[in-house]
This record gives sequence, C-alpha cells and structure tokens, in this order.
Amino acid sequence: MAGVKGRPTKLDDDVRSVIGRIHIRHPNWSIREIEKKFPEFCPELKGRAPGRSTIANFIAKEIKPNEALIEEAGTDKPWSTATLDNEPISPEAIPMLLFTQHLLKEYLSKPLTIRETKWLSRFNGIYGRGNTLLPLEDVDENTKRTVKALIIVTWAKIYAHREKIDAIAGIKEPDYSDFDDAIASNDLDKVFDDNTKQFRARFIAIDKQTGTFEERQTRVGKEINKLFQLHPNTEAIMIAEYHRLGFSLGTPDMPDEATYLYLKMLAKNANDKQLLADIDKLTLLECINLMVELRLFCKENYQQYRTEIKVGEIK
Repeated sequence: MAGVKGRPTKLDDDVRSVIGRIHIRHPNWSIREIEKKFPEFCPELKGRAPGRSTIANFIAKEIKPNEALIEEAGTDKPWSTATLDNEPISPEAIPMLLFTQHLLKEYLSKPLTIRETKWLSRFNGIYGRGNTLLPLEDVDENTKRTVKALIIVTWAKIYAHREKIDAIAGIKEPDYSDFDDAIASNDLDKVFDDNTKQFRARFIAIDKQTGTFEERQTRVGKEINKLFQLHPNTEAIMIAEYHRLGFSLGTPDMPDEATYLYLKMLAKNANDKQLLADIDKLTLLECINLMVELRLFCKENYQQYRTEIKVGEIK
C-alpha cells in the first residue's frame, strides 16, 4: 500500500479485521490489553490470536500509517454540499441527503460524514423507488419518508464503519456479502459481533428474571457497563436504539456523559412495564419523538445526574 513503510504483516484478513476493530474502538489500549481482549471480540478465532509482538508490529507498520492516510483524505469529515467539488455525489441522491441531514440535526445527531454519505447515496435506489425495509402499510407518507431515511442512515453507518476498518487494517479485497444479506431484511442482528449478540441476549433476558424492580435495574446497569467496555458510544447507542425502533436516530451530538445517561435511561425503561404498555399505544413517529425528547433531556440535564455517571464507565 502506497505510503506504508516496512514489510506488511502476514495475517489473515479476519484477524486483521478484529485487530482493526479493536483499535478503532479503543485506540488507547495497550498491546497487552488487545491480546487479552482479542478472544472476546471474535471467539471463533481464539486459537489463532496473534502474539504481542505481531500485534505491535501490525499496528506500527500498517494500522498507524493507514490511519494517517485516511486522515489526510478527509473522508471521515462532515459532509455538506460544499464538499461536492471534491467528493461528487449522484444528483438524484442529493435531495434525500439534504432531507437526512435535516432529520439528524432535528434529532440532536451529528451530520453524516463524507464516507457515510457515499454509502447513503448508493442506497438511494432503495429510498427512491418507494421500497422500504420495514412493513409500513399503516402509516402516513411523512412517517414512511422519515423511517426509510433513518433505516438507510443506520445501514450507511454500518457499511462505512466496516469500510474504515478494512482500510485501516489493510484488507485489499473487502467482502460485504454478510451485510448485503442482512440489509435485505433489515436484520441488524446478523451483523452484530458475538459479544454484542451476547449482550443483547442478556439485556432481553432481564425482563424475564425474578426479583424486585430495583434488583433488575442493578443488573441492567452492569450490562450497560459491559457494553461500554466493548463498544464506543456510537455503537452502543445504535444497538440500544435498534433494540427499541428497528433503526438508529444517528450518532448523538452531545457530551459523553449525556450520551451515557441516555443509554442508561433507555435500559432502565426496558423494565418499566407500565411505560412499555403506554409506548405500545404510540405511533412510530410518536415513539421517535419520545426518544428525541429523552435525548434533549439528557443533553440539558446530565450534570444533575453526575452521581449516576462514573467517568471511568464511559469509553
């Protein structure tokens, strides 16, 4: 790869991908931590986990230089129409992109990056033909338009994240066939890694456990902490919102403490059966608005909840 010095490390693509994923999520982890956590990120590769010297060599000679090239390219900077000169987008996709950016701002989310926008424009056919990845026969046209945009945003972020991992890890022949299969049915569970699937299974099982409401809340808090240990805020929020809506509202544009409080409140609400019963009576658009209101509450009031938010829990 141009710009990379030294002989490329001899690693299979799946091993490269795991190390790249860990590095993106936890750039400050030591080589010892990466080696120790490797099996948790991909249990099926446990017997093929590389040693510390191999990991250190791979990060120094490939991941770090590749990161510098990506930074120089600027593909992870926010997209706007001002970037069209250097990053052309199909004219047919621009109205949908502008509508999506407006939605994200309204939902207190960060704007799409150039990388994410490229994937979004590729999925414009799904949006433009009137097709949808969810059955929405009983909702109005405004809700359909909003939900279709949010579904495609969710998948654009997933594809863009994989693309970035592959670029950093030096994978020369990327394969998105697993995503292609999952997007056809809007099944995010198919693309979650093993530790995320285990988290979701435990998260859902809490509702079925015995004990007082307070005891179940304690268990929820522990699971949220585990989630943050393995995922940065962006992925944790996507997982939690998908669990509620079937799509994400985008990456929250608020402080880490507010984001953590938002996720924690989502988890606590999972055990409030009266609240869940009330939510079931809401329309899909009303559910979205309710979650946006919760985001706004957390953004404006997180400092009042500092006793519930431990800085060390936020990754």
